[in-house]
Formats: sequence, C-alpha cells, structure tokens
Amino acid sequence: MDGLAEGALDLHALLAKAIGPLRGQGHSCRRPAFIIYTSGTTGQPKGALHAHRALLGHLPGVEYPARTGFRSPANRFWTPADWAWIGGLFDVLMPAWHHGVCVVAHRPRKFDPAEAMRLMVRHGVRNVFMPPTALKLLRASGAVEPGMRLRSLASVREPR
Repeated sequence: MDGLAEGALDLHALLAKAIGPLRGQGHSCRRPAFIIYTSGTTGQPKGALHAHRALLGHLPGVEYPARTGFRSPANRFWTPADWAWIGGLFDVLMPAWHHGVCVVAHRPRKFDPAEAMRLMVRHGVRNVFMPPTALKLLRASGAVEPGMRLRSLASVREPR
C-alpha cells in the first residue's frame, strides 16, 4: 500500500477485487447521470438533473485553487462537509477520485476546530474544502497546529 496513510484502504484494489475490471457503457456525456438537491433554505428542496459531463465541467474550479501538485501521490484532501452535499461530493470526493488523490474520510458528530487541525496534520492533508460555518469556527478558535502546511483552503459563500 505505497503512498497510503496509516489505516487507509486502496479503493481501486477493493473495487477490482469486488467487481473485476470496469467496462464503459458507451453513455453519452449529455445523458442524465445524477440529481443534486438544493438545501431548501429558500423553500422546498428542488432537484437539479445533471449530465455525465458535469464533473468535467466542475473540475477546473477545484483544480485551480490547488494549482500545481494537485495530482501528486503525496497529496491528501479532506472536508468536514457531508459527502451527500454538493460541496463535499463535487468539491472534494469526486474530483479527488478523478485524479487519484487520496481523500481522508472523517466526519465527527460536531465540528471541533482543534480536532480538525490535529486530523489534518496527522494525515498530511494539503487541500481542504471548508464550509463557511466551519471556517468561521476555525478562525474564531485561534487553533494552530505546528507543522500545518496547507496547499489550498477553499470555501463557498453562504446563501443569503
């Protein structure tokens, strides 16, 4: 398991063992692939249908903040955001998997700035997607961790 953090599992090896080689199904990039639901903060949640090409269109927004080295095997990505939310899914999980970048999977019951800092240092996290609420808590806490060297820290604007 070269390049994997302690206790990490190799997703590709597990998939190959479970289902064998993956074969393309010849789907058009325009065909529907998934539905992302709005949060419901301004009314009932609404589903937005996206095509297979949506991830490729979304990638530059994730790649640019990380600049060079995003595809490095030494890279680690983490977010306290739920992977069911588009921020966790399309700003971390799917782009990292697309590029073969390791994603640290840890979601505490409640966001704790000091615990988040320790986790990032312990696992060598270099890229983080931090939801606005967590970023505010992190800033307000003044938590620092020796050895912290983030390559990029991204967030999004809170809805009005």
